[in-house]
Amino acid sequence: MKQITSWEVRADMPCLDGSDKAVEWARRVRFELLSAAYELFDAEEAYIAEVEQPARLITSASWWIDQRDADAGDVSELVVDAAGAPFASTGSENPF
Repeated sequence: MKQITSWEVRADMPCLDGSDKAVEWARRVRFELLSAAYELFDAEEAYIAEVEQPARLITSASWWIDQRDADAGDVSELVVDAAGAPFASTGSENPF
């Protein structure tokens, strides 16, 4: 967990919303998904703009857990789509 915490600080990742157990699991999933996606980019600037910045807007632990089996090549699209969704920051899937 120390590696994940260090990465979260360096990447300025927000805390996640959910139960303690869900948050711990989601932090690991988020780290693994974003690390795998990082390997696909030639330039760090592109990765930050296309993956890391939108990922910062997703604070729902359950969203990250739901994406745990996603392919690294799909992470960019997933985070961009979710970051634009009304529930991305609140953690609630119900936008009303």
